[in-house]
Amino acid sequence: MKLRSTILAGGLGLGLLTACAPAAPAVQTTAQWLLIGVVSADGRATQAVVPMSCVLAGEDCAAETTFYYTKLATASDDVGARDATSGDLLLTAETEPTGLFRVAADGAATRLSTPAEAIGRIVPAPDGAWVAYERSAGGVDEVWLMRSDGSEARALAAGVAPAWAPDGQSLVVARSTPDGEGRDLWLVPVAGGEARQLTDTPTVIEQDMVFSPDGATLAFGAADLATGATHVNTLSLQSGSQPMDLTEGATFVSPIGFDPTGETILVGMVQDDVLKLTLIDLNGNALTAVPIDRRKSQGDGGADAAAWLSRSQIVFIRRLEGLTYVYTYDFANGTAARVLDASVVTPGSAITSLRLAP
Repeated sequence: MKLRSTILAGGLGLGLLTACAPAAPAVQTTAQWLLIGVVSADGRATQAVVPMSCVLAGEDCAAETTFYYTKLATASDDVGARDATSGDLLLTAETEPTGLFRVAADGAATRLSTPAEAIGRIVPAPDGAWVAYERSAGGVDEVWLMRSDGSEARALAAGVAPAWAPDGQSLVVARSTPDGEGRDLWLVPVAGGEARQLTDTPTVIEQDMVFSPDGATLAFGAADLATGATHVNTLSLQSGSQPMDLTEGATFVSPIGFDPTGETILVGMVQDDVLKLTLIDLNGNALTAVPIDRRKSQGDGGADAAAWLSRSQIVFIRRLEGLTYVYTYDFANGTAARVLDASVVTPGSAITSLRLAP
């Protein structure tokens, strides 16, 4: 494979990037695969499954990627989940209503949901054995669980936007406030039992929840209904303290994920009308941004647009002059490598999401 490694130009020098790098050895992901969701120009879904060894090597991985050319008519922007035993994927497609499908390597899709239920985002457990997903039926929004092979579906709790704790024993979900305007966060045990309310903020919609690696802290987006601004808050799950706003004064910030040590958080932050991938510490100080030329490209924000590979390296979706790619970026030395170009699927295709998989 030809190595494609470049230094991304930007307003931040390598001195600052190097200063953000850890002195300790990198903590590297144990994921075996990178799942990439691609939507072709005609709206059809293609899923790319990339070996993590190729991603970490900083190579163009098109030749080593397995493409699932699905027969689903209309794709959603959720990358879904992968069953480690069979290699099949769990995906949603924008049928009427949005359905849940198991997709084999040849693209054949088996519908798992019924016409009476609409399926939202799918979120795999840390070990990949189960998935949580959003289900709406009869006007009721719930989070359900299912094995990654599509079996043993069961209701877990009322709510939306599930996020797994690192130990896989509980999830955080968002539930509408009594007046129906805001959303509060609840911690729900997977094995059953009483849910614990974490926040009580009637005028705020809370969303995009991510756990710290030790499971002790939760970061989430908080959209203020009065001002329209979205900030990143953190909440200690052990102390019972009130949420702390890490990005006061920002207009739009979405949390993506803690680094593997839990010392910093990657967020999508609007800067000069461009959504930038930005690294902040737990006091809210912006340390550095992925220095992409803002005149030509931008990094997407959101939990399905970037992921940590090690203490200093991320993989993310990059837009460049109307095209989409997957890149890695190393904060320690400022190097970037292209992993996949959406045009290898079909001209005009777009990468919509990515996720690490066991």
